[in-house]
Amino acid sequence: MLLSYLDEAGNADIARLSIKQDESSQSTTAYSWTLLTDIQLPVNASAIIDTALGTLSVGRGLFILYEIQGQEQIAFVTLEKRFGQTFQTILGTPPGAHRITTVDDIESGETDLLIAGAGLWRLTHDQCVTSFSQPTQVSSDPLLQGIEELLIDQQGTLLTIWVENSDHTMGYLHTTADFPTSGVAPAVPLVPSGGGAGFAAMRSKTTGVQSFFLTDDNSKISRLEQDPVSGLWKNTPFFTPALNENIIFTSFTTHISLAAADDSPLTDVALRLRSSGWVSIIVNGRNVSVGPDGLTIRTDSHGVVTLIIPTEDISSYTFTLDDVPGNNSLSGQSFSIDPSTKIQAALASIQSGDDLKDAKTKSGKPLIDSDLSQDDLDGAAGAISKMHKTLGSFSASNDAQLTNFTAALGTDASALVADSFLDGVWDAFHWVEDQLNTIEHWAVEVVDGVTNLIMKIAGKVLLFVLNTALKVLKAISWVFKNVLGIDISKLLDWLGFLFEWGDIIDTKNSIVALANSALTFGASAIAGLAPKVDDFFDSIEREIRNAVYPDSIKNAVAGSRTGSGPNGATPTNTRAVANTASGNFSQYQWGVCHHSSIKFTLTMISQSTAVRKMHPS
Repeated sequence: MLLSYLDEAGNADIARLSIKQDESSQSTTAYSWTLLTDIQLPVNASAIIDTALGTLSVGRGLFILYEIQGQEQIAFVTLEKRFGQTFQTILGTPPGAHRITTVDDIESGETDLLIAGAGLWRLTHDQCVTSFSQPTQVSSDPLLQGIEELLIDQQGTLLTIWVENSDHTMGYLHTTADFPTSGVAPAVPLVPSGGGAGFAAMRSKTTGVQSFFLTDDNSKISRLEQDPVSGLWKNTPFFTPALNENIIFTSFTTHISLAAADDSPLTDVALRLRSSGWVSIIVNGRNVSVGPDGLTIRTDSHGVVTLIIPTEDISSYTFTLDDVPGNNSLSGQSFSIDPSTKIQAALASIQSGDDLKDAKTKSGKPLIDSDLSQDDLDGAAGAISKMHKTLGSFSASNDAQLTNFTAALGTDASALVADSFLDGVWDAFHWVEDQLNTIEHWAVEVVDGVTNLIMKIAGKVLLFVLNTALKVLKAISWVFKNVLGIDISKLLDWLGFLFEWGDIIDTKNSIVALANSALTFGASAIAGLAPKVDDFFDSIEREIRNAVYPDSIKNAVAGSRTGSGPNGATPTNTRAVANTASGNFSQYQWGVCHHSSIKFTLTMISQSTAVRKMHPS
């Protein structure tokens, strides 16, 4: 542990705290703490700005960025002495140096020095043993100007450099440890200015999924995850045990019910679940990460698999369910699951600005309550309709024309002319979603059957290729949120109005089925309690006999009932009703949500699928 302090003369210096296991103690948890002041700076510094551990040919040591006479300076000091003294060297320092870190050179086993300030600068391990070596600028990307926080994620020769700049925008740069001068993609902004107070990041070695953890001014932690397949970042709930509060998030919820040919549930069956991209979801109450490689899951005690897919818009990955190798529970069949199916169907109703103007939410309120002009509405509706048409087939259209929306954001074709497009920038889409005020123009273009969302921000033209349903729905969500001013809660309120009636009936039937099941259980349980309630029912019988009834009841025909089931109730296929989205949701809420340390409240877009295994022919 390193400590910076001011000595009696007011000069900045560094001490280190050595923590070692106490070998003289029989306890394995006993440690000795020693404060060492053996690190000596080559000059009398006025402040320590940053430090970084490194290894050079002269030994292990410490890079120290400090201030002297109002100027930044960097020195390297070894931690071990050779021939009775430490090695010290003062290095060239770029202007505005504020943070330093080291990068491992895999071939030599030594470390290069990375310096952040007005851009990103580098000193190789060979340069670091020579006094006053001058660093080379490796990036002048606008995002990397005035860096205040710097973090390196290194896997072999691959680097992800995370930064927070003076504008408090957070982002990253992908490069390699040799810092090539060409072929490097621009730095990607991720969190807009003021979006967080601190951060940490990591990348999975096995899946390539990047995770970004962010704290706000209230010390609340949130998590962003990037799918390496699509490049998209998404907010992912950060689950912690919560016994006294609910974790509220919006999700797609899908129930898959597996039954044998005789309709008995297939319980505890191993299946393989795959996704079109890497995403964190909840499967039968367990938080998992699933991707194209697949994940083994098991049905619950009712033969059901429940997928809860957290979402912040109307887009969703698609999933595939099939047998694990060596198992034949699904008779070799493969089932595709697209949680956004209902939404895709509902969006077909938007063809013109009038459709948006006439749209109503479940509460009967207008979907559009802002002062958007007819041109604004027509432009947005035209974009939604054009993008929606690509969902059926991404190569269905050969129409190569530019759809211009001159009113919505002042966009015209000439405004989007550029020497080159910044293609493949889905990494930055999370940041773009919060940049409405800086977007100069936007359009939807269909060329050779491929639909593109194009934006111009700060003079740069960004091209988002809409080549999957996930990206199309992401782009449509952007139009609803940023052009029409409709957030996800209101959008789901409208979508729920379009397809809620069947769900309402399912909910009613699920309540009936639940009540019938409870009564059936109650009947068997009461038999064991009969001695305790005999007197109570005897008293009820006496009161009924002695009661005075109105004529309407006295004249009723004895034994008359409606319906054909037991006690006059209409027979209900309890399992069929329970297999609906609403029925399964009730079961899931009681079976999982209320019997775990993580409780969550869901805004759901639900679907249910019943899979029946047939006897082999």
